[in-house]
Amino acid sequence: MTRPKAEALRGLKAAVGSRPMAQSDELRHLRHVCLTTESLRYTGQLYPCRLERSRLVEKERICHIKTERPVMTLSSHHASICRLHLVSLLVLYHKHLNYVYLRVIMHTQASTVSTNGSTFTVSNPWRDRILRGEVCSVMSCKFFISNEVAMMVKMAGIDGMFIDMEHSVLTIRDVSQLILACNYVGVSPIVRIPSKSHWQLSRILDAGAAAVVIPHCETVQHIKDIVRDSKYAPLGIRGCANNQPILNFQAVPTLVQNDLLNRETMVIPMIETPGAVELADEFFAVNGVDGILVGSNDLCTDLGIPGQYDNPLYIQSVEKIIAAGVKAGKPIGIGGIGGRLDLLERFFSLGATWSLSGGDGSILQAGMNKLGKAYAEIDGRVQASRMNGKVAN
Repeated sequence: MTRPKAEALRGLKAAVGSRPMAQSDELRHLRHVCLTTESLRYTGQLYPCRLERSRLVEKERICHIKTERPVMTLSSHHASICRLHLVSLLVLYHKHLNYVYLRVIMHTQASTVSTNGSTFTVSNPWRDRILRGEVCSVMSCKFFISNEVAMMVKMAGIDGMFIDMEHSVLTIRDVSQLILACNYVGVSPIVRIPSKSHWQLSRILDAGAAAVVIPHCETVQHIKDIVRDSKYAPLGIRGCANNQPILNFQAVPTLVQNDLLNRETMVIPMIETPGAVELADEFFAVNGVDGILVGSNDLCTDLGIPGQYDNPLYIQSVEKIIAAGVKAGKPIGIGGIGGRLDLLERFFSLGATWSLSGGDGSILQAGMNKLGKAYAEIDGRVQASRMNGKVAN
């Protein structure tokens, strides 16, 4: 290395180690980074890079990365333990160097934990994608209880199944079997329970749900009570149980299990009323809330505009919730408007990441209606041709 380059490198390394992260050259809105040994992925682009060093400080991992061109992936080890929630990136460049030197600080969330030679993993592909800022479809299920539907959802490229206990007669036994099927095929089971009762929350989570959705949340105290009943200590008071389905019935040390599931299973209250919209910032601020789902139909009804999804009152309410979620760094889902892809795309562009995209009953009914219409048209042509003494073409 030439002397100017060596001096420049020493200067950059010193700056990386000493400059505060609040400098103007910090890229504050880096939302999703995936790290491997060969590259760094940033806003969808891939750049070759090398991890110089990495250390864990409390809940943040500080990585020093050298990249020769703009990139996004770090070591397979770091990829397995890092789930980006909030990232700060300091970029320094010098004219004598043919690469950029980066210092990344990220909050880590482990989906894989190793202890005493054993590895325990929570499979939650839907969560992984929405935390990376990707847009996800989710299929709602309230009629089909056969396990085959989980594989059908998987083969359709859908990452989550929304199992609806609020608007169905599904029993907890039905739901538990669907949850198992989802976990084994690699689809995240997201369960909406019918009430805020602590036994509903804990039993669905003990059945292996990757996320639990709670309807009719009206106050901050409602949210705090839900977190208390859904999370293990120190976040809550959920009772401990071993041989968890979401951990493939492995015997996991209680401390490891509780910490892993507190991070990896999601608690998602719903906002469905104008009063709750006004409390969106406070809802998101509660530690243990992992996201929010907007209930569009109930929200429109309470606004006095049932079914009027183009009404500014509804749109402004959703946009206010999305803004609060983006500010808090937590994912937002949109329910009730799966057929309005134009509105969904608008909300996704603002920061929402998932929606209740289609229901089992409506999907089947649409297919049956199409088939019935096609055969009715065929019958009309055949009957007309018979009356005319001709064979239909």
